Amino acid sequence: MSELSPKEIDGADMPDSTANGLPPPDLWLAVQTLMTYRGAVPPPNVVKVYEKYAPGATDRFMQIVEREQQRRIDRDSAELQLVKIQEENSKNNYRWGLIVSSALMGFYLTIMLVCVLMQAPVEFLVAMLGVPACSAIAAVISQMMLKRTVPKE
Repeated sequence: MSELSPKEIDGADMPDSTANGLPPPDLWLAVQTLMTYRGAVPPPNVVKVYEKYAPGATDRFMQIVEREQQRRIDRDSAELQLVKIQEENSKNNYRWGLIVSSALMGFYLTIMLVCVLMQAPVEFLVAMLGVPACSAIAAVISQMMLKRTVPKE
């Protein structure tokens, strides 16, 4: 059994590549070029190749870019709207908290006044004064923290 040369396998009349210092054709390598780019649209020289083999490719690239940009704008505006709604809800919750705590404070102060008029023991009055005082302190601290966290428009 004899070995076949590449010339015999291909049936082509190729010059003997080993005679001129080149490797035989079955050992030849293909060279591949890798090109990278950033962004949605390829560089102009690549777009020309796409346009040559797929007419209208440039328009499709631009449509893709425009749709993506519109999607980002829509997403960002929806997020901004959500943040505004959350800030407004936070402010409303704070207002209701102030209203409720002020009503409770008024209620306790009224009870204290009644107790003073009825000459209640001092310990009872001190205990009754502690609740609205703590409530007032908590409201002031909450207001200071809210001013620090909510950005001014």
